[in-house]
Amino acid sequence: MSRIAPASRASDERTLRWLTLRSRMSANRAAKVAGVAAGALIIATGNVAKADAAESGEDVSAYYPWLRLGA
Repeated sequence: MSRIAPASRASDERTLRWLTLRSRMSANRAAKVAGVAAGALIIATGNVAKADAAESGEDVSAYYPWLRLGA
């Protein structure tokens, strides 16, 4: 059986900051501002957006205009 470690509060706060940046600018620019690799930012914010879409069952495209579901 696998054990899933819960995300820390700091990790959650970081991801929320990345989502805010990504909603205002491109992923590459947001990564530069945050001082992280663009891939890490893209994956983390994409995971949040996809989970939000899956769990809410609603259209979340207005909140994540950069998200391409089903692509």
